[in-house]
Amino acid sequence: RGEGDVGDGGAGGGGRIAVIYQACDLPSVRLSAAPGKSYFTDADETYAAEMGTVYLSTAKVLASPLSGINGRLVIPGVTSWSPASLAVSDGAVGLGDHFQLTIAGNLAVTGTATQLRLGTSSALRCAGNVLLEGQKLLLNSNSLLTCSSATIKTGQLVLKGDLTIGTDLTVTNGGVYFAYAGATNGQPVDYGCRVVVTGNMVIGSSSWIYPCSHLTDGGSPLFLPQNLA
Repeated sequence: RGEGDVGDGGAGGGGRIAVIYQACDLPSVRLSAAPGKSYFTDADETYAAEMGTVYLSTAKVLASPLSGINGRLVIPGVTSWSPASLAVSDGAVGLGDHFQLTIAGNLAVTGTATQLRLGTSSALRCAGNVLLEGQKLLLNSNSLLTCSSATIKTGQLVLKGDLTIGTDLTVTNGGVYFAYAGATNGQPVDYGCRVVVTGNMVIGSSSWIYPCSHLTDGGSPLFLPQNLA
């Protein structure tokens, strides 16, 4: 239990699913290694269970739209993916540590409870627009996101690393961007992450950008927008 209260009795992780196949028509199949929905609290920290793993024997399932999957994908030898465009809906899809996702066009994360997660030291490079409409895009520690433009519309961007946007960043309709800084000890810079917006950084009514300094060494985000509105 720790020192804090336990809310809803805690939760279990998502477990493991393994599918070994010759051919797979994923749009007709749903795979879920989703975690329990409850959590526990310890002092001021809240801890939820993690999604489980979905092991697939080949990368044939990687397609757009990516839907019907709840869990972190584990595919032998696959550490990168370069789709022409990507739509994620109807699921919570995790990609592993050090994953390289390069999208030639646009990325859209939409639909009830939809999430796209990238692990530690990952990179998401999108030549077009990133749209988060009601749902979440999460990149873990030491990661980076680059794109032409981004719209966080009623959704959440949780980025533990650098953000670079070629034109505009728009946070609107209750959207939220959490900018988490990394440690600066032993680093040649005095900021924990950089947020570079070449065009306009627009924060709408009831919408928020939360700069989150590092918990132990005080590294903080550095914001470099061309214009702030």
